[in-house]
Amino acid sequence: MSKAILLPDECYETVRQLKCFGVLAEVEPQKIRQHGDIVVDIGCGDCHQRPEWKQYLATMFKYLHSLTLNGGGVAIPVFSKANPGDIKGRAFLMDIPGSFLLKGTHVVLVTGHAPCGLVRHLNISLLEKVGYLVAAKHRIKQEIRPEHPETKVISLFHVNYGHKPERKPQGMKTYIIDDRKWTQWCTEKGDPLVSYKPECSNGHVQDVALA
Repeated sequence: MSKAILLPDECYETVRQLKCFGVLAEVEPQKIRQHGDIVVDIGCGDCHQRPEWKQYLATMFKYLHSLTLNGGGVAIPVFSKANPGDIKGRAFLMDIPGSFLLKGTHVVLVTGHAPCGLVRHLNISLLEKVGYLVAAKHRIKQEIRPEHPETKVISLFHVNYGHKPERKPQGMKTYIIDDRKWTQWCTEKGDPLVSYKPECSNGHVQDVALA
């Protein structure tokens, strides 16, 4: 039987740096709860880790209407390695408005997690993963808000630190992704491979590098 993957040391260090920079910020449950009791939860279907972070999300929201595909929010951007042919991205985008209609909400959680078996298989770095989640949030807003202007999108990143004595914190921890801090990070680091934002061109959404 396959087991949950342990967070590699290099990913642990990257998470630490992102936290210090402010890209990954502490979740403030009271601010998130103000958006209502029901959310559309876009996430990965990881059978080992999803139950734990779903239990955590349930402390903030009464109902989670979950849309899951391998990779979750990481698979939404057109350019994502986890979204070949834009099949997964379009599937998520097609299901969001229907979920709004069925459940009476306009709040979307776009989530990713580390470690993740799919992104390891596809050689997606942790920085790319965060960039994909930022781009996913913007793509949803660009494509869904014209018909649903009240749409609210929140990007969350679940990290399973494991239980190594030298690591703090331990276990599962969820962070909110700060878009502005991410843009600042990419500008200062000068790495166009992980620096993404959406642009509109001829009525279509294009995902391009900031640099």
